[in-house]
Amino acid sequence: MEDIKEKKQRIEKVLGKEIIGYRNHYLRFKVPDTWELLSKANFKYDTTFGYSDCAGFRNGMCHPFRPYNINTGKQIDIIELPLIVMDRTLLRSYMRLDVKKAWELTKSLVDKVEQYNGVITILWHNNTSIDGEGLKYYEKFLKYVSGKKAWLASGEEIYNWWSTNIEPRY
Repeated sequence: MEDIKEKKQRIEKVLGKEIIGYRNHYLRFKVPDTWELLSKANFKYDTTFGYSDCAGFRNGMCHPFRPYNINTGKQIDIIELPLIVMDRTLLRSYMRLDVKKAWELTKSLVDKVEQYNGVITILWHNNTSIDGEGLKYYEKFLKYVSGKKAWLASGEEIYNWWSTNIEPRY
């Protein structure tokens, strides 16, 4: 726990600003422990909760949520922006879909998220997928969601909007 908090503070010092969002490399995640650790390190939101081996809705929904710790019986003070699509899942490491099948799946997920006025969180690696075929796919995705008049936003912007407009005030 101290390790993640210390690393966060070092990065904040270098950047000169607070870091409020998190995504764990390789999507390493343990329910509810990861959320508890991140909350204690003062992260406001996480985008790790998704599948590394397939695209889709890990928790069955496409809306940000505050996780609940069944061990303590309490809500955890962090907002999860569930991950729906990762580039490597579709095209490289896991599903290994051809571009046409990957696009059909991605398009159907975008359409489902639109149907429920949800949030589609994507992870596109800048070191391997922002060139050649990966770049063309990413551009196609952005064009498709822009055509739907989707709000393209960062995790921080979504967190700020969600916590201001959706979360109950006590």
